Amino acid sequence: MKKKYIITTALITTVLSLCVFFSFLDSSQSEKTTVSMDTVVTVKVKGKNSDEAAGEILDIVKTLDSKYLSRFSEKSMTGILNREKTVTDSELAGFLLPLISLSEKSNGRFDFTLSPLSDLWSFTSDPRIPKDSEIKAALQNTGYKNVVLNGDTVTITDENVSVDFGSAGKGIALDKIREYCDKKSSIKRVVASVGGSILCRGKGTFTVGIKKPGSPGGEILAALTLKECCVSTSGSYERFFEEDGRIYHHILDPKTGYPVDNGLVSTTLVGESGILSDALATACFAAGIEKGAALAAEYNFDAVFVDNQNTVYITPNLRNSITVSDGYSLVVV
Repeated sequence: MKKKYIITTALITTVLSLCVFFSFLDSSQSEKTTVSMDTVVTVKVKGKNSDEAAGEILDIVKTLDSKYLSRFSEKSMTGILNREKTVTDSELAGFLLPLISLSEKSNGRFDFTLSPLSDLWSFTSDPRIPKDSEIKAALQNTGYKNVVLNGDTVTITDENVSVDFGSAGKGIALDKIREYCDKKSSIKRVVASVGGSILCRGKGTFTVGIKKPGSPGGEILAALTLKECCVSTSGSYERFFEEDGRIYHHILDPKTGYPVDNGLVSTTLVGESGILSDALATACFAAGIEKGAALAAEYNFDAVFVDNQNTVYITPNLRNSITVSDGYSLVVV
């Protein structure tokens, strides 16, 4: 049996997914990078006291993860919820409300309770294809419908189900960064990258590059010229392994428990909300081009789909905002 394992950790997600070509016009600038939320976090700030602001933004991301989002921390609100099955917290409830709605609108293609499956596949240093029986057993311990909101109270109705913000947490971080920047009139322009999710804030335009999957030199397959927004990409090349000529990646189908297999390589979502850009990137990948485009439109988002035949599909609003590289064809859906 021929096996080939290619593992790319979340720390490389930024390199593989998106990049922003960003130029400052004067010396009032700062750039800082750290590791948080199991990925690389980079922030570029232009404005008065930019160095201080950049540091505070990184602290916001770290605090958000440790206090709310990390399922691996017993002290985080997510850790407490997964352990005790009920928590009253307005912030946590606010994070889950749009995710529950997206799960419903996507007919379950997006599900934030898939950690038993993702842990089973284990896209780390020693991956393997789980047995059918293992996948079926893990599926019994998932299901977003087991997470119920009643005001600010969150309840998990099945003791075996747990919440995982892995498919939305980076977008939540973008929203928190924007909230901070909106309160700081001294900040004129910001680009914040949290893994495969990017916040572009400020006047003028930003050029966001979607990188070619697996490109060692970081080549761009498409460039988007955008005004301030949030951009998130989900790709089958972020974490995967290959066995007997077949690719097994980390974007799992909540209905089958296996990696989504629809010919897509990546989806990129563009819109105002960070949490929705992140979650929709996963949901639209799982839904496929036609249904994914319809789902994006329902949320007033624009989308870019790249398939394994080097075809780039875009929603109509991006028609005049995108340039694709040689070797890629462009189709409006």
